[in-house]
Amino acid sequence: MLLGGILLHPWQKSVDPLGDAKLSNARPTPTPAALAPTSVPAARAELVRANPNVPRAALVSLGAPVAQKFVEWGESFWVQMPDSRWIVATAIARANRVEELPLTGNKVGDARWIDKHCFVWLNPIGQTNPMWIDP
Repeated sequence: MLLGGILLHPWQKSVDPLGDAKLSNARPTPTPAALAPTSVPAARAELVRANPNVPRAALVSLGAPVAQKFVEWGESFWVQMPDSRWIVATAIARANRVEELPLTGNKVGDARWIDKHCFVWLNPIGQTNPMWIDP
């Protein structure tokens, strides 16, 4: 009985049993020299410096677009949106009411008229789905 008590007694208590298991089962980590092929020397990273003689991009002003009063069907024209950006729209057709503006089959930049108001199919800033916008 004394021999059984000695054999079953834990001589050392583990503070972190999982940590001890990780330490005892851990494989050695190979060094970078061990990973590199022996015949080719390891490459070193080099700092790339910008060439000051390379020309940089410059802003170009194309002038202010001219808004047209009369356009023919299929013609493209400039229109200023409520958010102050200018876009190129294409005259497509007329509609009688806002409810008659089609929600499918449109391309970005299509323009349709209701009376004297032009509606343009466009993505509002910050949104991904296009809608009819009255400039």
